[in-house]
Amino acid sequence: VTIPVVVHVVYANSTQNISDAQIESQIKVLNEDFRRTNVDKINTPSDFENVAADSKIEFKLATIDPDGAASTGITRTSTTKTQFVNDQITNSATGGVNSWGANYLNIWVSNLPDGLAGWANNSATDSAVQGVILDHAFFGTNGTVKSPYHLGRTATHEIGHWLGLKHLEGIGSCDNDDGIDDTPNQESSISGNTTTHTSCGSADMVSNFMQLGDDEILNLFTTGQKEVMRAMLFENYQALLQNGKRIVGLSEQINASSFEVYPNPVTENHFHLTHALPLDIDLHLTSLLGETLDVSLLKISELEYEIRNPLSPGLYLLSFTSENKYYQTKINLRF
Repeated sequence: VTIPVVVHVVYANSTQNISDAQIESQIKVLNEDFRRTNVDKINTPSDFENVAADSKIEFKLATIDPDGAASTGITRTSTTKTQFVNDQITNSATGGVNSWGANYLNIWVSNLPDGLAGWANNSATDSAVQGVILDHAFFGTNGTVKSPYHLGRTATHEIGHWLGLKHLEGIGSCDNDDGIDDTPNQESSISGNTTTHTSCGSADMVSNFMQLGDDEILNLFTTGQKEVMRAMLFENYQALLQNGKRIVGLSEQINASSFEVYPNPVTENHFHLTHALPLDIDLHLTSLLGETLDVSLLKISELEYEIRNPLSPGLYLLSFTSENKYYQTKINLRF
């Protein structure tokens, strides 16, 4: 699953206006942590290696903005506010910048009050604030980052919250922790550079990304946490998942150049493909925002399709999935 990300940099001075390189370093860490390709996974205690998991969730800076225009996936907004509290940063009226909506993982980066590294809003019903807010000093692995939160794990942790995970101690009770079977019951929070800790009659999973320890201590999600995060995605973030398919680059697609429409623009209710598709393939039309359209595509012949439902003229995406690969091309309807 590829999640399209937009990073909103909100700055009051040049220090807070972090570089593209710092942002890219954070995306790299997220992909390593969520795919368990992080080099420090070798530090996972042997007792927990059997439950450490690749969540099969990846992150990529969006290449298309909500209006369909090309984008770097980074916005920069100057502000007069010296620091942000609550959700002021998610609103242009309070000195921040508005969300790109539920089709993206919105990450706001700015200056937060001392002692506050960030927080997550995982409201599936309010796209205006849905996303993650982080202090620039705890974002990425270079630039303005400060030890001991200099390895990008604050974002990993907060995105874990955004995907439905709790701290391992839950509300701070051996009988009411995070609710996940393969994370040991834990009595209270663990922070700092603690490498071993015991509570509730067993060793605590100190190196889990949902702990509050220093970045260099953290190195794993579990299979149970993977299941919770993926369930959150598929149950609450469908718009985001559909949008994620749009940012797959042509270089990542197999024979994508042979999957095209002609004539294009399409001036009648049928079109041709330049390449015959396998018999079991279903074509889909979606909007540029990734919304699935209620439209029927009838296969007339090997290369010809008919659009059975009326659509407003405009630019759409024609797509199909085969062998876990996603293919898309633009189709311009003018009838």
